[in-house]
Amino acid sequence: MKPISAQITVPVQYKYEDRGSSLLILLHGFQQTHETMWDAFEPFFPEDHAILSLAGPFLVPVQKEDKYEKGYSWYFFDTKDQKFLVDMSPAIEYVGSALETLGLVDRNKTVIGYSQGGYFAPFLSKQLKFVQSVGLISARVRLDGVTTPFPFPIFCTHGERDTIVDYALSKESYERLSNMGQKGDFKGVDGLGHRLRSELIQPMMGMISKA
Repeated sequence: MKPISAQITVPVQYKYEDRGSSLLILLHGFQQTHETMWDAFEPFFPEDHAILSLAGPFLVPVQKEDKYEKGYSWYFFDTKDQKFLVDMSPAIEYVGSALETLGLVDRNKTVIGYSQGGYFAPFLSKQLKFVQSVGLISARVRLDGVTTPFPFPIFCTHGERDTIVDYALSKESYERLSNMGQKGDFKGVDGLGHRLRSELIQPMMGMISKA
């Protein structure tokens, strides 16, 4: 059977506030929404940055009691077979298109992702212009095929009791990247698991503000 392809236009769910010339981009975790990140980060918004929180391109409904609620994903990865079912390429193109439509392509950017959004953040940022720094919360830097440091500092905060994204593996991955000459920092937070908490956000914003 002959392979064919087709295109669709995907509506972008987002929240944006123009508060300054630089841009902070927020990327949520699996089955979350743009509002998840906005609500968690709002007390820590830098005064001199515009804020853009995006939902992923793929709708993944979440069942809660007797109804479904909207959730989104950036990509789909089979953890058992350790392979992508849908890789990051469509989401990278999607974010780039959203930035172009909003007229934000040429802003200086900071990109912060939580969980799945954190995995996505460095690889998205390599395809964007004027990225100043990248933050990963409760996520690991995937090093498949990575042999040189990323062209921007990477900062990580991770709960030491995280049972979803293993803390020890995350720290080891960052140390390997650091040995390649990567700029940035890694901070473990005692007593925290995988939830997006202020105790993970506050030190992240502190590290990025000093970059």
